[in-house]
Amino acid sequence: LKYWGYTETYSYSFISKKLIERVNLKTDTHVKIKNPLTEETEYMRISLIPSLLTVVAENQYISDSLSLFELSKVYLKEKGTLPKEESMLAIAQHAGFFHLKGTLSALLAEIGFSNYTFQSKEIPPFFHPKQSLSIFSGNRYVGTFGKIHPFLTTQFMLKNDLYITELDLARILPLCNPRKTYTQVSSYVPIKEDFTLIIPSSVPVGDIMAEVKKVDPYITAVQFKDRFEKS
Repeated sequence: LKYWGYTETYSYSFISKKLIERVNLKTDTHVKIKNPLTEETEYMRISLIPSLLTVVAENQYISDSLSLFELSKVYLKEKGTLPKEESMLAIAQHAGFFHLKGTLSALLAEIGFSNYTFQSKEIPPFFHPKQSLSIFSGNRYVGTFGKIHPFLTTQFMLKNDLYITELDLARILPLCNPRKTYTQVSSYVPIKEDFTLIIPSSVPVGDIMAEVKKVDPYITAVQFKDRFEKS
């Protein structure tokens, strides 16, 4: 991500009651520290997004187009035991939905995670319910990306549209295959076909692309080119 123009941020694993309530979460879902040094470090975070939103809000006057990420731990509450630590990755940027989707797809390909789908279900409350997609490996949820929820845009007084993602690396990394494979360059000139399909707006483009790819093993790539509405 650093070499793709993103800047890494660092923030405390401890957060305040005020920040938890600001993002519309409940304090009883967080581990509370018995002897916090200050009110700002009273709870352990369960997500990287509140901290990252704070960083964006504090730096948005420096640049209109921020590209940030944080790779760190969250601490999930467990009954009668110490909190469960999980590695998470959160990304925030202003460049747009498809730019973030491209970054995410390239990142997952780089670490060897290929068996996943984008689905419009189980969208966490941080995200816009109609402009976000969750990532599943089989039936297992591993992350979400999309536009930030309008409520949070107001809460953090953000000037521009912000697009975020949060990935559960604890679930993703065991399924990664870092081995790179070499495919011989074909001695034949590729044949490119350009199709225009009339479909309802409710049909996911990704599903259509997946079906086209299944038609024949010689189809090596399917790309979404453009869309036209009422034209």
